[in-house]
Amino acid sequence: MSNPSDSKPDSKLCIIKAAASLFAKLGLDKCSTREIAKQSDSNISLISYYFGGKEGLYKEVMRSFALEVKTNAQVLFDDMGKKELTPEIFIEYMGRIIENVISTREKNSEMSKIFAREKLAGLPFAREVFEEVFYPLIQNFYRLIENGQKK
Repeated sequence: MSNPSDSKPDSKLCIIKAAASLFAKLGLDKCSTREIAKQSDSNISLISYYFGGKEGLYKEVMRSFALEVKTNAQVLFDDMGKKELTPEIFIEYMGRIIENVISTREKNSEMSKIFAREKLAGLPFAREVFEEVFYPLIQNFYRLIENGQKK
């Protein structure tokens, strides 16, 4: 068996992408690490090495997506902070936020399935991601709405 440190530099990302696809299709319980390793063309031991196992990988799939959403949204919110909020600017930013949500969802359609399952199950694995990443984004969005109403 090869040493996990001898893996391809992009193997971690390949595992995350393969896992996202399989978790969306099969769910956490029906998805095997063997299948993830096969689809990602990676050594099965890398899943434990990088993520501590299947549940750690599942959490990382959700966290990676959430951080991508956060990064994209933060660019918009940072840009908004540089301009005086007028009705036109408010409408422009609301449009950009909606476009961002739609394009992110289209680009990562499997994540909608994963998060929907998580919500139905009571967020057993995604609660940290929601609290750490999505909740602050929602607060920023509400602040934008409140500022828009005031103006």
